Amino acid sequence: MNVALNRQSSDESNVTRIEARGAHGRTAMVADLDPERVRARLDLFLEAACEGIYDWNLAADDIWVSARLLEIFDIGERALTPSLWLQLIHADDLQRYRDAIREHLRSTDSKLDVEYRIRTQHGGYRWVLDRSMAIRREDGRVVHLVGAVLDITEQKRREAELAHNAWLLENTLQHMSQGITMVDADLNLVAYNDRCRELLDLPAALLAERPPMAKVFRYQAERGEYGEGAVEDWVARRVADYGKFSPRTYERVRPDGTVIEVCGMPLPDGRGYVTTFTDITRRKQAERRLLALATTDGLTGLYNRRRFFELSGKELTRALRRRLDFSVLYIDIDRFNAVNDRYGHAVGDAVLRHVAGMISEVVRQEDIVGRLGGEEFAVLLPDTGRDGAVGVAERLRQAIAECELSIGEAVVRPTVSIGLTAGEPGRDTLEDAIQRADEALYRAKHNGRNRVESA
Repeated sequence: MNVALNRQSSDESNVTRIEARGAHGRTAMVADLDPERVRARLDLFLEAACEGIYDWNLAADDIWVSARLLEIFDIGERALTPSLWLQLIHADDLQRYRDAIREHLRSTDSKLDVEYRIRTQHGGYRWVLDRSMAIRREDGRVVHLVGAVLDITEQKRREAELAHNAWLLENTLQHMSQGITMVDADLNLVAYNDRCRELLDLPAALLAERPPMAKVFRYQAERGEYGEGAVEDWVARRVADYGKFSPRTYERVRPDGTVIEVCGMPLPDGRGYVTTFTDITRRKQAERRLLALATTDGLTGLYNRRRFFELSGKELTRALRRRLDFSVLYIDIDRFNAVNDRYGHAVGDAVLRHVAGMISEVVRQEDIVGRLGGEEFAVLLPDTGRDGAVGVAERLRQAIAECELSIGEAVVRPTVSIGLTAGEPGRDTLEDAIQRADEALYRAKHNGRNRVESA
């Protein structure tokens, strides 16, 4: 709608008619007002407006501006002329402003919006939004440029602050050692960093789509990331788990052996979920090394004395609860001190490692083997009675006796003596069984070595 103020004079009246011309050319008189009242109301409007108003007469190269526009430009006592206006525009914005004005005057579009900076009398700059409209004669020539200027300095400051914060956030995310993802309430991926893509080995093109997480889960399930099972079953399971939006922390082992700690937390408003992914492979390896140092014998790789008794105690508790048999072997290398004295400790250590390896080969995976000290070893045989224990002990003794070790210039044929006992659940403690097996070992030594005795 176009609004026109038409001043009409006659013998009887001197009024200003305000007419509204609609899009279809219809004209309606809104009011007939006294000119003084019109000017008064216009002054009030200009005073209350946030924008500064101007009317640039292009033919006369003259410009009229409102008091509010002078406040925005803050040029002091100087008169604002078209040439001064151009001088006040920031050098980086001036050409863009000129191009916009030139294009506006050439085009049939009657409106122009352009942002630029104006230098104030104190040397600083203010951002303004200049919205103008070309007034044309019937022949199309532009005679006036009227418009409104709004101070948008604070808006620009906020925009710059938001852009800087977004830059900081983006750089923080991209330089994190952790991978991170954020999903919205509908489980659509809305943010991620490159570290996440690297850790989970996901295609950049897939994540760039900001896809539903179901699509990401499907890609991983098809590659076997979750193990065996139907792909869609895995997808449904993962979507249901994610959709709970509950705090969670767990460890996940990827097919390549990488161990990832996954931590998830819902957003405070409950309308999204953030998940971090941390590569803890080295930490888990270090933990395993520390555990090995604390629980295994450094020379033979078998459980040390403390770990042997710890695991055996747990197994006896299980045997007692289920009324299962168990047996204990106590093993000693014959004449081991003579090997050390004749060939040295390096050869002695090799013999210890060989015997430990033979024990591990002969017994079952569920059996518990430990080096109790020196040349002494013990084996707990769960769910094994006396006859079964004798068979294991004889196979072990024979396997060791048949080996000849060549270590440097030394040739050693080690043998072992073995004492065994069958325990009774509910009656024997581990210490009782070890004690009886040790007594049987003593008899084996006394009766000629390289033999098995039972108690």
